[in-house]
Amino acid sequence: MARAVTLTGVGLFSSLPSRVTIHPCGEHPRGLVLRRTDLAELPAVPARVGHVITRPRQTVLCADPTCPGATGAISTVEHLLSALTAAGITDAFVEVGGAEVPLMDGSSLPFLEAIEQAGRAAVPMRGGEAGPLVVRERIELRDASGQMWIRAEPLTEGDPADALVCEYWLDYGAGSPIAPHRASFALLPGGASAEAYRSQIAPCRTFCTDAEARAMRAAGMFSHLEPKDVLVIGPDGPVDTAERLPGEPARHKVLDMIGDLTLAGGGMRWIVGRVTACRTGHAQNHAMATAIVQRFS
Repeated sequence: MARAVTLTGVGLFSSLPSRVTIHPCGEHPRGLVLRRTDLAELPAVPARVGHVITRPRQTVLCADPTCPGATGAISTVEHLLSALTAAGITDAFVEVGGAEVPLMDGSSLPFLEAIEQAGRAAVPMRGGEAGPLVVRERIELRDASGQMWIRAEPLTEGDPADALVCEYWLDYGAGSPIAPHRASFALLPGGASAEAYRSQIAPCRTFCTDAEARAMRAAGMFSHLEPKDVLVIGPDGPVDTAERLPGEPARHKVLDMIGDLTLAGGGMRWIVGRVTACRTGHAQNHAMATAIVQRFS
């Protein structure tokens, strides 16, 4: 990045105000790194899968994920990481003034627009760069039912060279207001696919069914949000809003996959391969990022 850029808003889960400032990497590039600025003297957190804390419906990073209470945890980083990766930003220092990255409009588009406004700058070569994480053979992770799965495999004939192809098969089962559908996107290194990402993936918002939204409100969650603030889908379609793109839910799942898989290389290493998932969430993305690092480093 050529200059710093700041975004403000409230969190999805915390409802508290938060501020994010994305800085250029400086003289010594080290990938994508985050740090809380609202708490004194906390260490920086690399955007790496080894720093993930398991929490439902989000991706959370912490310098020491084994620490009781996860002091200094940074929540809901996936949309920001997705935008940075799609824009071709491999090195940046992100200051987060709060416990959670702001929700913004529930998509990665505000982050992408801010990054584009900041501009890109070349970074010095790192000594001993390891190169991309190339998927050379199939890895498949399934739950006990066999219906929830994620797999990584080498690129196939017709895939763009050096791409990370992410595909999501969304299927909530019979009776769901969200019909089964799929979305796929080929992410290219160096920001070469940024314009396609901007038009096909970035605008797609976090979502849930109306029944899920009501249950979470009854549990005391998301009381600061209205259905129009994200994408809530009822029996008659989206509530108080409309889909921005056809198949917006599956497209958002691809957005999340890109952000979560960034954690395999932390900006310093690019995944080359095809990752396909069905009925999965952040936990399975994290598991696949870990498996790719372990198998192909």
